[in-house]
Amino acid sequence: IFSVPNGGLRNKLEAIKLKATGLLPGVSDLIIIHFGKVYFVEVKQPGKKQSDPQIDFENRVVANNFSYNVVENLQEFKKLCRFGMLNEIIWGLIHRADNWKTRI
Repeated sequence: IFSVPNGGLRNKLEAIKLKATGLLPGVSDLIIIHFGKVYFVEVKQPGKKQSDPQIDFENRVVANNFSYNVVENLQEFKKLCRFGMLNEIIWGLIHRADNWKTRI
């Protein structure tokens, strides 16, 4: 599982550098590669909608037969992993990470 840091405020020079190195507006927040499959997950705040570039990216992902999901919170993500796209191995990693976070 890895995140794509596409968002956030950037100065003009940094934005130009990122574009030159392959920044693609709308890419999902999380990309998960697991046993030969690739999953894309967009994390939105409750009530927030996807931007036009995010919708375009979703359409490209789905057109290529990959899984694309939008979640609004950690519980939705866990549910998606537990009952949706992934199996017990990823669920175990998330569960351990969540337990580790509560110990900090």
